[in-house]
Amino acid sequence: MFLLLFLCSVLNDFSLVAVAVACRLSLSLLLAGPLLNLSKILSASPRETLSELEREMWTRRSLREEYTLGHVLGQGQFGIVYKARRKRDGAHAAVKSMDRRRANMSALQNEIQCMKRVGRMNHPNVLRLLDTFDSDARFMHLVIDYCSGGELANIVVNNSVTQREVMSLAAQLLSALDVCHSHGIVHRDVKLQNALLRAKYAVGKPCVVLVDFGTATICCERFSGVNGVVGSGGFIAPEVFHGQYGTAADIFSAGVCLHILLLGSKPDGPFRQKLPRDIGAFLSSLLEQDPR
Repeated sequence: MFLLLFLCSVLNDFSLVAVAVACRLSLSLLLAGPLLNLSKILSASPRETLSELEREMWTRRSLREEYTLGHVLGQGQFGIVYKARRKRDGAHAAVKSMDRRRANMSALQNEIQCMKRVGRMNHPNVLRLLDTFDSDARFMHLVIDYCSGGELANIVVNNSVTQREVMSLAAQLLSALDVCHSHGIVHRDVKLQNALLRAKYAVGKPCVVLVDFGTATICCERFSGVNGVVGSGGFIAPEVFHGQYGTAADIFSAGVCLHILLLGSKPDGPFRQKLPRDIGAFLSSLLEQDPR
């Protein structure tokens, strides 16, 4: 919260404030709350038939009776993502169709649990899970928000973006992480490719959407509670390689994103060009090597 207040100050007049309270420690302080019990789901065999508990997440309605599928937006090892239109009102969405013969069922159920948990807030900067379908013989379907603006990194390549606008975008990404962490969710793969634009970029309009909860996990600690090296090269916090980490690791990854947006590269030693003092101090606080 202190970190977000700092960003508001920067966006108003770039005035210097006490960034000591805006380090990785501050934003990663979670609200207390009960954790979901995922033991039954996480212990399932990767290709096990859906259990009664898991079926609570799915509907047996037919996807094609409710949505018209359009062109392919992306394709991976386990499935395909389509642009879709809801028949009853014409609303656009994206449909992620997973081949049940290849999908890791326990990982998929964990992804759904995390998205449903954080989705309770209906936060504009977090991808929403709109519906789930399990009536097809071969594919299971997740219906999610359709983000037409592309990846966040593209606006830096294709547009002239000011530092003030970059800080506004960073505020939206950090706001998304704040709501995730307040609900006990560590994303674990924060990177520019997982920050999409809800629509074509426009200054001053909320548009950044945090996506891909495929490696997210439940955690209520800042510096511990999670193990295993997960993430994308160059965006991973140092403590992840030491075996125990928590929500603060996401903040470091967001700092790498901001570094790229401001300076055009991932961090590698001192900043390669001069930044305003308050922005430089803020960026350094996100990239703190030892947030404890």
